[in-house]
Amino acid sequence: MFITNRSFSSDDYAISEAFNAVPAITIVVFGLTLFSIILFSTYDANSQTIERLHAIEIAEYYSEKITNPQQGLANYDGSISLLALENEKTLLLFSELNSTCAQKGFDYALKLSFEDTCIYIPKNITIKPDNHYAVTKQVVLKINDVQVKPATFSLILWEV
Repeated sequence: MFITNRSFSSDDYAISEAFNAVPAITIVVFGLTLFSIILFSTYDANSQTIERLHAIEIAEYYSEKITNPQQGLANYDGSISLLALENEKTLLLFSELNSTCAQKGFDYALKLSFEDTCIYIPKNITIKPDNHYAVTKQVVLKINDVQVKPATFSLILWEV
C-alpha cells in the first residue's frame, strides 16, 4: 500500500470547481429578470386596455342614453332634433354627463356633423388629440318639421 502525506491544500489530484456555478447562476438571474420584465409589461398593457374599455363603455352608455327617445335628444321616430339640443331635459342630461365624466377624470364633447357642418356641444371646446375615445352613430337630423338630413352623432371622451 502506497501512502503519501498529502494535505488538503497541496493535493494535486483534486479538481477545483469553485467558479463553474457562476455562469449558470448568471444565466438563471438573467432569465428571471427577463421573465419579470415581460410579466410586468404584460400587466401594464392589460391595465391600460381595461382603462380604455372602461372609457369606451362610459361613452357607449351615454351615447345610448342621449339618443334614447325617452331621455335624450332623439324623437320617437329615431331622429335627432336641433331644437332638442337646448331644451331642459337635454341640458339636465348634459349636466349629469358632465358630473360623471368629471368623477372619472374625463372631459367630453358631442359632435353632430351633417353635410359640411359640425356642431359641438359644449361650444368652443378643444379636443385633445391624444387619449380620446369616441362612439359614433349614424342618425337622422331633423332641422325643422319639414327638413331632415343624414348625420353622424359622436360622443368623444378624453382624459383630463
